Amino acid sequence: MQDKYNHNVEIGEIVSYRVWSARIFKLPRLVSLYASYIWEPHINKAELITYNTTMNMTLKWPETAGFYSFKTFDLAEKLFLQHSFLFYDPILLGSIYNWGEVIEHENGYRSTHAAIKSLDYINLHPLNFVDSFETIDILRKIYKINA
Repeated sequence: MQDKYNHNVEIGEIVSYRVWSARIFKLPRLVSLYASYIWEPHINKAELITYNTTMNMTLKWPETAGFYSFKTFDLAEKLFLQHSFLFYDPILLGSIYNWGEVIEHENGYRSTHAAIKSLDYINLHPLNFVDSFETIDILRKIYKINA
């Protein structure tokens, strides 16, 4: 029987790119754009079966669950620019480490484990009056990322 998923086995982690929104009051945290997942500092582990309230559906590994990311900076930047003025919350662009089980797709990856590597850019909605430099610095400290 042929495996319908492309499970490439490699040693080490894969660096890829993604976009988050940020909740900045009380307990500042990064949040996935299309899922109600709050990213924690250090290691994030995907639940193998989870209910996504944003999409109103159950996600299962390896069909749909996991941490999605782009292979190239340019692809992530395109999403970043498209969403920068749609959300009132700050939008951030950065990179992550992927490891564990990783499924490669045409434009990116989906993995069981991820950690934030960098937070490179932030964009604020014109009506959001927080300081972008202060906000990205706070988030870098929380996620223990050097600028």
